[in-house]
Order: sequence, then C-alpha cells, then structure tokens
Amino acid sequence: MTPEEQARQEIDRQLAAAGWLVQDRARMDIYVGPGVAIRMQGLLPDAEPTPEGLAAAAKELMRAVLRPFTNVRLQARIMKLQTASEQVIEEVSIDTLLYAGHDAQVRQRAKGLVEGFRAFIEEHRNEIEALQVLYGRPYRAGLRFG
Repeated sequence: MTPEEQARQEIDRQLAAAGWLVQDRARMDIYVGPGVAIRMQGLLPDAEPTPEGLAAAAKELMRAVLRPFTNVRLQARIMKLQTASEQVIEEVSIDTLLYAGHDAQVRQRAKGLVEGFRAFIEEHRNEIEALQVLYGRPYRAGLRFG
C-alpha cells in the first residue's frame, strides 16, 4: 500500500470517528446525513488540477450542495419558520394615548389586597410581637425559657 493510500485510509478513519459519512465521488449522496465527506479522486499522482477542472468541480459541488433548497416543500417550511420567528419593531409612527387615568377594577383589587394584609396582621399580632421581641435581642444573649 502506498503512503498516499495509507494517508487516505487514516483520513477516512478520522472523519468516520468524528461522525462524518465518507463517500466516493462517483456514488455520493449528500442526503444520507448531516455530515457527508466526499472522497475526491481522479488525478494522476503527479498531475495538478487545471483552473478549468477546479471551476467545473466547484460548480458541480455547488449544484449538489444547493439541490435541497430547490425543494418547494422545504422552501415553504423555511418561509413559515422565518415568519413565525420574525418580530417587527416599528419605530416610525408615533403612538397615540387613548386613555390616562385610574382603572376602577385595579383600584378595587389593590384595596382588597391591602385589606387582606391588614386582616392578617390583626389576626397574627401576638405572634408578630413575639418575633419582634425574640429577634430584637442580641444573638449572644441567647434564648431563655422560663
């Protein structure tokens, strides 16, 4: 086995260990998973790629990568997701104040909360005073029962 073949096998092994699906260029299927590595072969050992060959390979690869986006259902799904997550903040027009004042329902709700708190305080006044006396003493004095 040549050093190039050994290097190719090591690269394929490392790509597979990282979760990539390694495929030959002639039988590539980029839809088999999220990470596809395509094994590019075809040049002679001492040959250099020509600019035309590189351009053709780039064009072919671009077509293969963009092929999923020609799917009409996928395009519709992308547009639906974009519309659902889009948030428009309009800063041009000036808002108009329709009403400024007190709301009777909010006032009644607040009054009910205050009255409920007062009733709680009255009901638990003795316990509250005992806690005030207890926590009003210095910590070092300790508690004494008796």
